[in-house]
Amino acid sequence: MKRIEDVADQTSELINSGIEFNPNQVQYTYSELLSLKHDLIEKASADAGERAMKTVKTADGSLGKLKKASLSVFQITGQGSISEDSYSGNHDIFSKEKSARIVVRLEYQLD
Repeated sequence: MKRIEDVADQTSELINSGIEFNPNQVQYTYSELLSLKHDLIEKASADAGERAMKTVKTADGSLGKLKKASLSVFQITGQGSISEDSYSGNHDIFSKEKSARIVVRLEYQLD
């Protein structure tokens, strides 16, 4: 990756030296995207379940069976990005450092 970035940074030198070069912005993609999605879904589901239990426990209630689970769009944004969630999802390919996010919604019966 470093070598590609170095070449991209030297495009004007390459062109000025007579090398035919058609520069494009360097794109950074993640090759284990499917695995990342599965991992994020698992962690987000566990977190949503824990938060539901804490919320119900605080109200002296009891959490029943899971009635429904849903996922929102999968987002990949540049770290520190302020881009808003998009219904079709965000997939940043130009930032080197990225954040990935998925929202899991769990609906439980209350006992």
